[in-house]
Amino acid sequence: MLLYRTLNLVILLTLHASNVFGQSTDAIVDNGKVVAFTRFLEAEPLNESAPLIRGSLLRWEEKSTDVVDLVCPSMFKTLLRNETPFRSELLAQFVIGSAAYQIEHPSEKGKLVPQQIAGVRSVLRTYRAYRTKHAEFHVPELDTLAEQESAGTLPGFMKPLIDRECKS
Repeated sequence: MLLYRTLNLVILLTLHASNVFGQSTDAIVDNGKVVAFTRFLEAEPLNESAPLIRGSLLRWEEKSTDVVDLVCPSMFKTLLRNETPFRSELLAQFVIGSAAYQIEHPSEKGKLVPQQIAGVRSVLRTYRAYRTKHAEFHVPELDTLAEQESAGTLPGFMKPLIDRECKS
């Protein structure tokens, strides 16, 4: 818990300093900070700084040559519906989580199955954080994936889905 509070404080101070000195928040995102910012968003997706961090990470990801991302939209049919709360944040988290995984594991760059599973795991952590604040919020697809993760069967469950839905 102390580590989380320290990380939270470091992120907020970094953001504050960038605002005070007029530095773009995009300039504070580099490979060394991607994982920490990603973990922050997974734990605190409703934090007042979350939209700023999320946007900066997405802009970093677009420009980065260190990550390769593929989003297979048909894997998240519910999240593509306009009426799903937090849909854009959860879809963004998929991209961010996948990118953070590739930064942590450079030898996995561009490997479809591991990066898809990493993205899903990041979405699930974020989904859990949303549900702690909004218990009524449910996405059946994510509930199913969370059950698979809890059972330790997520990779085996996801692989056929990824093979079927993520054709180039």
